[in-house]
Amino acid sequence: MMLDRFRLLHLRRLRDHRLRTAVSVLGIASGVGLIVAMSSLLTSATATADATVALVGGARYEVTVATADLERARDAIADVERVEGVRHFVEVPMMIDDVQGWLVALEDHDGLTTRPAQALAATTGIRTGSALPVSGRHVFTGPTGEPMAGQIAGRADSELRGRYGGRVAVADLETALRLRGRTGTETLLVYGQPDPTALATAAGDADIREAANRVIQARNTIGILFTMLSILGAMGLVVGGFLLFNTMNMTVLDRRHEIASLRALGGDRRTILTGVLAEAATLGAVGSALGLVLGTAMARSVIASVPDAFARAIGTPLQTSVPATLLVVAWLLGVATAMASAIVPARRALRIEPLEALRPEVQPSEHHLTRRWWLIGAGVLLFVIPSGRLAFGAAMAGLLCIAAGAAPFIIAMTVGIARRLGASGELAATALKRSGRRVWGTTTVVMIAVAIAVTTSGLAVNLRDTTNENLSTILGSDFWIGTTSGDNIALVGLPTAWTTEFESIEGVRSIAANTWVPAESGPHIVGVQGVYGDSAYSFTRLATDDARARMAAGEGAVVIKQTALTFGYEVGDIIDIPGATPSLRLPIVAITGAIAPGSGGMVNISHDLFAAHYGIDSFARYEVQLEPGADPSAVREQLDRITAGHRVQIFTGEEFGADARQSSDQILALIAMMLLVIVTCAAVALLNTLLASTLERTNEFAVLRAIGATKRRIVTSVATEALAIGLTGAVLGAVAGSAYHASLVSTIRAITAFDIDYAFSPAAFAAAILTGIAIAGAGAILPCRRANRLDILNALAR
Repeated sequence: MMLDRFRLLHLRRLRDHRLRTAVSVLGIASGVGLIVAMSSLLTSATATADATVALVGGARYEVTVATADLERARDAIADVERVEGVRHFVEVPMMIDDVQGWLVALEDHDGLTTRPAQALAATTGIRTGSALPVSGRHVFTGPTGEPMAGQIAGRADSELRGRYGGRVAVADLETALRLRGRTGTETLLVYGQPDPTALATAAGDADIREAANRVIQARNTIGILFTMLSILGAMGLVVGGFLLFNTMNMTVLDRRHEIASLRALGGDRRTILTGVLAEAATLGAVGSALGLVLGTAMARSVIASVPDAFARAIGTPLQTSVPATLLVVAWLLGVATAMASAIVPARRALRIEPLEALRPEVQPSEHHLTRRWWLIGAGVLLFVIPSGRLAFGAAMAGLLCIAAGAAPFIIAMTVGIARRLGASGELAATALKRSGRRVWGTTTVVMIAVAIAVTTSGLAVNLRDTTNENLSTILGSDFWIGTTSGDNIALVGLPTAWTTEFESIEGVRSIAANTWVPAESGPHIVGVQGVYGDSAYSFTRLATDDARARMAAGEGAVVIKQTALTFGYEVGDIIDIPGATPSLRLPIVAITGAIAPGSGGMVNISHDLFAAHYGIDSFARYEVQLEPGADPSAVREQLDRITAGHRVQIFTGEEFGADARQSSDQILALIAMMLLVIVTCAAVALLNTLLASTLERTNEFAVLRAIGATKRRIVTSVATEALAIGLTGAVLGAVAGSAYHASLVSTIRAITAFDIDYAFSPAAFAAAILTGIAIAGAGAILPCRRANRLDILNALAR
């Protein structure tokens, strides 16, 4: 019986108002889709790290030791109680022809617990992943920078060919060590459950880390990007929920006579409440299901757009992972949001008495207005008091409280704007005042969308400006030479002998070079860079001349602000350089405002110290700085001659800087995509409201036409309603968004230590006003066309 009643009273209503139903479903779908897409960043980072951990087959610890101490360390560790095995592991970046990939090998061990590790240990010869050549003789260039020939014997086992984004070459241990060359350090895997203190004593100066830490480090690294984008995803769900609230509110208002009749015929309040909530749950369930499909598709696009620098910091390209658990949670969240959005309209439905159906909608009483001041006060407190991780979420909740408390003001402001827009505005103002709740709900959706537009566009401008400031130093070097372009981190070595050859070229003033490795420090990945000469990278160039000189002399380290914030460092503190073997402790001589993708930032030391403690005496990238008046083309010819036979790329400073900006451009493109979805939802909400208003006023429009009003006047009245709502939402949203912009930057800095410089953006503020007007224009097109095609006789006959 309940099902029949729901089908008769509610499903029929949803079918009769197809456009309104579709709008609500799309609103929830967009919010759920954004949540799924953004959450896939973390799940994909976790899955990628889990896949890498699986390669070591149950190893508890990874121990990095100097090559000279390899056998001593192996024997000492093997003597530690509860060690079940010590095996050699190779995982190094490698150029296979002109593709940067990874060379991986594992010494065989009976205790390997995962199929990928067993397949890796059983590999013979060289076998490649899906993104590399399948056979033939190819050139391998590893950390030493010396090209080595290798015969590829075919594809890797099915368990391995998709690892590292398919850019992987697996080999037996002997072949891998030959291709890699001597780097000065080796990695040993420790199986079993050894005592950590005994292991540290046996390993001596070796660097020890837990294999499982890779998962936490990957999540922390991608967390910088996840924090920025997940906030937008949550905003999208708020817009979708508010859109559904508006729809359910209009449904209750439209069905006042029907609800009152049900009450008169004996329907109890519980039946009516259940019906309204069930209708909202149905919309939420369908919208959430659609959102899962949309979100899964968006997740692939998001993962594909993650800047390569983040993937390099993790150590391997991200693989898309949208687990079933995430889909279930997102679906339930969408349904819960839909039902929460229907609570207020459902309560309003309960208060409808049979006689009340004959009365028009009334404005809130003075009692209600008094209670709204408490909502405004609570909203202000939520905005001002919380800090850190809770700040932005509390601020969004505060905005909703303020919007609810200021409903009479929002309605009055919208009506006032309409009245100032001429004769048609008076007609529009009357309609707006008559449908106050509907106007408030739609204006609030527009306000939230514009606030999001201001927030995200302001953040995008700050991110772009911060990036440009950091990359401006790149022009300090005239040529950049490496195995990858500027938007990728070069990990493969180039010969150090080139330094002398480059310096001998006529017109060359100086040479700089650097080598970078990802190192682990607790739950964070820290980039450690060995610097030779006066590099133009902002990591060190932003430091003082004295600080750079001390670093070059091996007397200190230059760290970026991101590192200092993450670990609590100040200038003068002693830092344990992550991953150094043997251990290395240096004073911090400078903290620069540069930015880096790893969660732990960047530590810069001299190349001599880097070579001594990381065993890599090669350079990943060269910089060539010319004398004033030197001929760049002549120098370029000499650079091409020296590097002939090596698969390197040579860029001018301008070209390298343009490539380097691609990472930030990718992030901005993701933000723009999400913003488009949210703003579209707001435009659809306004369309929904105006269509409902047009349908309600059909008889009114017909009477006006019958007494001489022109089509133009009717259409102008509808357009004026849209413009009044759009302008009100735009102005309020621009003010709120400016405050949220500052809050978001502060939150990101507090959570991620990603040092974004805040600056108010007048362009973003002005764009928000235009966004509100654009939303109004988009939402008014269909209602205006409907009003223009109105048939007077049919309308009067209804």
